[in-house]
Amino acid sequence: MQWWRSQLAAGIVLALSLTPHTVATATEDLSGLIAELNQAWQQGRSKDIADRFDEALRLVPQDYRVHKAYGDFLTANRRNQEAIAAYRRAAELAPDAVDIHWATWSLLDRMGAQDHAILSLNEIVRLDPPNPLAHLRLASTLRNVDRLEESVESYRNAVALDPGHMMYRLQYARALFDVLQYDAARREVEGVLARAPKGSSEEAAAQNLIGVVNGESTDKGRRDEAHKHITIRGVDMAAKGKQWALTRGKAWQLMRAERYAEAEPVLREVLTIDPGDHKALYDLGLTLMELGRYDEAIAPFRDGIRQTKFAEWYPDSLYQIGRCLAKLGQWGEAVARFERVIAIQEWRTDTIYGMTFPDLRAVRASLEEARSHLITPERTLVVPPTELAVELVRPRSETDPMPATGPSQPLPGAIPLPSQVAVLGAGDGQGWFRQMVPARGVVQDDLPTGLQEFIPIAPTDTFAPDDPEIIIVFTLTSVPPDEITLTTRWLAERAGTVPPNTLIGTDRALLTLNDKSGYVRLKRPQDGWLIGDYRVDFYLGDQVDAYTHTAEARFRVAADSRIVQPQP
Repeated sequence: MQWWRSQLAAGIVLALSLTPHTVATATEDLSGLIAELNQAWQQGRSKDIADRFDEALRLVPQDYRVHKAYGDFLTANRRNQEAIAAYRRAAELAPDAVDIHWATWSLLDRMGAQDHAILSLNEIVRLDPPNPLAHLRLASTLRNVDRLEESVESYRNAVALDPGHMMYRLQYARALFDVLQYDAARREVEGVLARAPKGSSEEAAAQNLIGVVNGESTDKGRRDEAHKHITIRGVDMAAKGKQWALTRGKAWQLMRAERYAEAEPVLREVLTIDPGDHKALYDLGLTLMELGRYDEAIAPFRDGIRQTKFAEWYPDSLYQIGRCLAKLGQWGEAVARFERVIAIQEWRTDTIYGMTFPDLRAVRASLEEARSHLITPERTLVVPPTELAVELVRPRSETDPMPATGPSQPLPGAIPLPSQVAVLGAGDGQGWFRQMVPARGVVQDDLPTGLQEFIPIAPTDTFAPDDPEIIIVFTLTSVPPDEITLTTRWLAERAGTVPPNTLIGTDRALLTLNDKSGYVRLKRPQDGWLIGDYRVDFYLGDQVDAYTHTAEARFRVAADSRIVQPQP
């Protein structure tokens, strides 16, 4: 410790000199000491790091680099509020140091403080206005907090900076559509269709979106009042539409408050207005189960399946029917339903079922319990044969679940989609990932609960050609119910002289039941990173195709990546 203090003191003495050479020497000395501290705590080699940072802050309180490094140390140790204070002090001393704002944003976003995180993103955009990725990240964050009108402006800025990037234009089109600027959204999508290469992923994504912006789906944009578009034969929706929406909302609130006896008549009122509301049928089934009326609960689950075939609630409806049959002592019938859920477990990788598929551990436990009762005589539940089999009807392909269809429509054949097409949906859900952050470093933190958390260090979206590696640190929306594998493909989207979307590497991450976050990384190529734009595609499992594609992350490599770094 005495040696370290003498070295730092020597740096302070040098800093008092007015000659350029000695100022540069002092700066190098302090930079070296900060690098030494950072390396020590990141490798877990020192137990007195906090004391050494305190000493550095006492001796050079006006150097923003010490405050920034101390904030990184506090972040890695989950001392979040102290870390925010350190970053803010660093920003006061050096408001134009973009790395401070990146670190502040990453921590605030991980803490869920979205409004404050947006302030940091605004600073990043101010300091790096030519960076379209910064505008896109700001736009996406604004959408997450329903500031849709503001997000449109950020998407527009990204498109203005890179007008040739077709996927940026499609995201802009979706944002326009969500604020009900239908004509403008249509023009953007039609422009992409006119310019995108035939057979490209951009053309495929635009084809997926053109039907939406042309009004060919029930999706009318996030700012739309959904009840205006409901049509039910024999019902005056101009008079009943608002009643349906309010009644449905009331039923959901009662279920959320676990007031199931009150929720039942409200759900039945919803179904009186719209008998085809399959989600209300599903909710009614759950409500009757909570009331212990298992024999009655089976009917609404089956009615929902009969109306929509293999819609998003099909797997869980199947499981709940099995639970009802088990409660009624129909163990053989229950086994058939539980086995069916196990047989379609691969459907979890489909975006339709990812958030609604029942917990496989619970399904297996129910199956084992039901099998253990098969040696005893069963009571008989009399059910018409056509109703008995409706939930066990199989799609044409066991591995490719089928979309919902109306009661009078045949089940369509599976339509193959080109790989590398990111879904451009309404953006209401965030899927598997709550946060994805490109960074230069990562540290692991073992939480007291047994979970592991990986924390990005030096987050950014802009790297240098000589950066030794690039890391994508991600946080899941929830802990996975089973062990999963994430496969990533790293693509030079537009970089150097290589063809567009050139594959430059792959990496995999294995997530267990104790993992709520993880990371993937790619080492620097032998000749360095080519200057340009890059994309990392994430796939669930080992298979790489459009059905397993779950998310994407973007970063860029620039010659002046460490921009706006003021000298102390």
